[in-house]
Amino acid sequence: MHTPICDELGIEFPIFAFTHCRDVVVAVSKAGGFGVLGAVGFSPEQLEIELKWIDEHIGDKPYGVDIVIPGKYEGMGEMDPAKLEETLRAAIPPQHRQFVEKVLKEAGVPELPPEERHHELLGWTAATASPQVDVALKHEKVRLIANALGTPPGNAINMSTGSVDDMAAGVVYLGVLSAALNESPALAPKCGGQFVPPFEVELAALRTVLSLDESDRKSRFIANLAKAETAGFLEELTWVDLHRQAWGAAAPDGLDLRGYRVWRKKNLKRFSRLDYGSVEVPQPRPIPVEPLVAP
Repeated sequence: MHTPICDELGIEFPIFAFTHCRDVVVAVSKAGGFGVLGAVGFSPEQLEIELKWIDEHIGDKPYGVDIVIPGKYEGMGEMDPAKLEETLRAAIPPQHRQFVEKVLKEAGVPELPPEERHHELLGWTAATASPQVDVALKHEKVRLIANALGTPPGNAINMSTGSVDDMAAGVVYLGVLSAALNESPALAPKCGGQFVPPFEVELAALRTVLSLDESDRKSRFIANLAKAETAGFLEELTWVDLHRQAWGAAAPDGLDLRGYRVWRKKNLKRFSRLDYGSVEVPQPRPIPVEPLVAP
């Protein structure tokens, strides 16, 4: 059997094997299928070790990496894994932990030695999965990034066809938008749907992306943002080139639009917008209405 996806990925058979074992990834890909390594249980450092081993044993065959970024989860918007883990740990009642410990003890399951214990927060969030994507996209033989829970927030997965900066920055960008919604629920569309960030929120999200300070930026879009910020025109670039219809036509006070257009003509001749995706707000649940009973 040979299907179009075989030609797209450079494989012989449309057989995909999702596994946490690097040996299986290599065996399946070398047999003509497509091995996919599940990364959820690995730290970025451990994932790098696994992928390097695969690269050394798989020959010229391609393979994939499977991550987990839910479309919505508790703590969404927090991009510091340590802070997110602390917040989620505090939300677990002690009775739950006592029950788990009791079950393990009754089943004779020994405790893990300290050197084998991992963080309790696995790669189930944007904060923990984004570094995994960063690692995976540095390996040329990785031809596919899969998300175990379907489409990730926004269209971030589409950026895997670009550079590492694009993907990591996209996750951070969407995280800032989500955090803005959490802090100011009034910004959300009343009937649900796509969240259109105000100018100030869009600008804050882009500045957060630039604060990543990648040493080797391959993304032309991020490089152009950095160039505009250095020249003092990031606000003007955001208003002119990344303008959203909801912002209206009246520019905020203090923007040097004329000076920006002169600077842009000399410095950003090939500028194009990169869509980092959007944050979708679920429709509110209808309020149940009790039927009126005539007196």
